[in-house]
Amino acid sequence: MKILFILEGDLDVRNWSGTTLSLYNVLSDHGMKVSPLEIHLPKYIRAINKWKRKVSNRSGDLSRGRLCMDYRRNRIQKALCQDDFDAIFCVGSIDASAIPENCGIPVYYYTDGTMAIMKGYYSEFSNWDFQTLKDAEDAELIAATNAQKTGGRYTGHQSVGSRFVYP
Repeated sequence: MKILFILEGDLDVRNWSGTTLSLYNVLSDHGMKVSPLEIHLPKYIRAINKWKRKVSNRSGDLSRGRLCMDYRRNRIQKALCQDDFDAIFCVGSIDASAIPENCGIPVYYYTDGTMAIMKGYYSEFSNWDFQTLKDAEDAELIAATNAQKTGGRYTGHQSVGSRFVYP
């Protein structure tokens, strides 16, 4: 089985405390042909995020907005055109939400937290502006829908406001 393994950042032990690398290794160790797609956002996005924190007392993360979704979608589409994959595996909802609905390949995504949980747990997320929080929550819903529509599934929990839906 050939799997496109999509992740934000590098496939190493420092990313998500090694979760992405461990998941990649488990799939590979079980005979899967796993092709990583490391998505690195353009430097100007990081610069805008930094500027936004300086100018306002709220921070934001443009990586969940439309511009970055288009960037991710283009990267994913290019990877899908280069090989025939049997499945797509994403770590986190942002990349899973950027996968075209009509790709015809089952999408599996893993998440260990949602914005509803993280914004109450991490102070960094609690200070995000309204649009960033909305974009993040929208991405979570789209990711779960994409997994369901393609015949894949998600593992973790999905929140809708304060209501939790478990797979």
